[in-house]
Amino acid sequence: MNKAAIFIRVSTEEQDTENQRLKLMELINRRNYEHVKTYDVTQSVYHHASTEYLSELREDARLGKYNILCVWSLDRLSRRGIMHTLNIVNELCNNGIKIVSLQDGFIDTLTDNNIRDLFIAFISFIARYESQRKSANIKAGLAKKKQLGYNIGKPKGAKDIKTRRKIGYLGNQNAKTKV
Repeated sequence: MNKAAIFIRVSTEEQDTENQRLKLMELINRRNYEHVKTYDVTQSVYHHASTEYLSELREDARLGKYNILCVWSLDRLSRRGIMHTLNIVNELCNNGIKIVSLQDGFIDTLTDNNIRDLFIAFISFIARYESQRKSANIKAGLAKKKQLGYNIGKPKGAKDIKTRRKIGYLGNQNAKTKV
């Protein structure tokens, strides 16, 4: 029997992985796979240079703990572009892992690796472009609000003490906001 792992990811704490989990469990049950593990990640993978969020998944792949990885879509693994996504996919494939994507269902049916890589490259390009575009739109909206005199970031007196990744992040506790 095929041993399947589920990889689910959302970008922020405000988002929920439950929808991905339910749909991927339905897929596993429909295909009669044995569910062995779920990797549940809350992290924006577009902004992080690290692939630490994949370390356990990669190690388990090397150890043969599963042979099928079910994902909601390929952009859940990475939104950092073609090479980054292909490197992840190829590493998993070299460890005997078949990737099954709920949203990109054709990927697991392709037998020609060159064609598979071409489709993954295309999907990865779109995912990165979409992330960059969304980020630019958010930054433009925040800049406009700031220009209009709105406070950007946490409200005065909020108890948010979460460490921020970047100096100058608009929500940084050290950033100056208009009063």
